[in-house]
Amino acid sequence: MENRGFRMDMRALVVIVTPVLAEVTRQIFKEAGAEVRYEIDGEGTASREWMDVLGLGSAAKKLLVGILPSAEADTLAEKLNKSLPLRKAGNGIVFTVPAEKMKDFAQLQQKEASLEAKISEEKICYLVSIIANKGRSEDVMDAARTVGASGGTVIHGEDVRHHALVRAWGLRHSETKEIVLILSEASKVMGLMKAVTEQCGENEKVQARAFASQVDRVYGLNYYLQ
Repeated sequence: MENRGFRMDMRALVVIVTPVLAEVTRQIFKEAGAEVRYEIDGEGTASREWMDVLGLGSAAKKLLVGILPSAEADTLAEKLNKSLPLRKAGNGIVFTVPAEKMKDFAQLQQKEASLEAKISEEKICYLVSIIANKGRSEDVMDAARTVGASGGTVIHGEDVRHHALVRAWGLRHSETKEIVLILSEASKVMGLMKAVTEQCGENEKVQARAFASQVDRVYGLNYYLQ
């Protein structure tokens, strides 16, 4: 009998690491029978005083993504956490995100007034993804830092050619754009999106738009979030 209501719970397993650890990550995926669906070059934006905290320094980064059933993504994320030296400064992070479209700031504002209070009480992270004109990632980070954001990862427009991944995250592909990825504590996510939207959204040179999605698991930031 056909089960039309069945929908597999999928997760995007995201790994942001140094180029050296990217090689190790590929091998761990292979040993687990999983596929690295997307691999994108990026760079860290963390200010130097926060590098030790976030593990996202200014050196080159590799962003690797696998799309897996939820249970398999959790198992592989735990294996990566055990196998990669994520607690060492500058090495990177691993996290999982529901493989569905993100909500932008305008959508979140349209929800009930209690949503911001509800989000701020959650003991989870959000992935905030900010699309801006090419070459304007520092403007975005300047706005983000006004509300306590300390760093993230920039994906440059010439590397954003992975249409399926872009659609999965609710983003529009454009070769003239950059995407700034920032992991945020729940208590700060609305303020972060508001700051970026107000300071950069109407700016013709930046034209930033912010999206957010809950993150299920995070490895590499444990001591920061405690």
